[in-house]
Amino acid sequence: MMFKSVAAATLFATMVSATALVDEPVLTCGTSKTGIAYKLANLDDEVNSGRAVGTCETTLDSDLFVIISTDFGNKCGTCVQVTMNKGKSKIVEVFDHIDAYAGEEKNGHMSMTTSLFSYLGGTGYTNDVEWIEVPCPAGHTSPESATVQFSDDIRTAIRFSGVPANIVNMDIILEGSTDVISLERRSKFSDYWTVPIVARKKNFIVSIYTENGERAYTIVTTDMDSKAPHKIIYYNEAIEKISFSPTCEANTTVIIDDIPDFEDFPKPKPGNPEDSSASFAAMNGIALVATCVASISLF
Repeated sequence: MMFKSVAAATLFATMVSATALVDEPVLTCGTSKTGIAYKLANLDDEVNSGRAVGTCETTLDSDLFVIISTDFGNKCGTCVQVTMNKGKSKIVEVFDHIDAYAGEEKNGHMSMTTSLFSYLGGTGYTNDVEWIEVPCPAGHTSPESATVQFSDDIRTAIRFSGVPANIVNMDIILEGSTDVISLERRSKFSDYWTVPIVARKKNFIVSIYTENGERAYTIVTTDMDSKAPHKIIYYNEAIEKISFSPTCEANTTVIIDDIPDFEDFPKPKPGNPEDSSASFAAMNGIALVATCVASISLF
């Protein structure tokens, strides 16, 4: 298959190269661990407090969150199915990492709220625990849960929700450009990715790569200018609405809606100097790349 422009071919090659640079994590979807579960009473105070807590800077809207070892690298947003005393189990999300559990033979130790500990049948202050990494369930990956959030009003860092696994790589392409900019995490165990100064007042396309091989595109616009979560839509390489896989295998080619036109994407604020139909022409590079990628699967 031939690309119709040098820019599109370069863009495609750059994205493939960026994907190849992602290190394989120690813990992956489908692998299991054993260890000790600790209940932490102070975590109960953080549920529904509205505060961002943990290394992932997560707002806990339920007690279904846990802390795991730093041995596994950044696992922000990773879901694990936890079983205690070989009895009840629950799917929970990682929001924090702790050095104290690192380097042990059974490094599957975790901390949790007292309510989750009790639900799982825990007694005393600690209990043996088993858990396995799984794709985040439909409640996490439904269209209603897909959001983008900035760390502050000047958009210095960005995070995404509604994906089935930990995000391991993120690229952006500014409106009016075909240059791929690779983002870096704000810190090793944070869920936020630093937005370069050149992009903070711009519209841009985001390409997200998750640990279990899923890939998604979305668009961030200048009217998303506050810390509050903003609703977004994830698309696959063919610019079709995504249906994430419920298993550990990637499934980003399933069509669940009509293929959108570029004019259907979110628009910048009215009156923005760059707000014109012509300015969206640069995004055609992504459309061309998407069409080619759809024909030659990357996975």
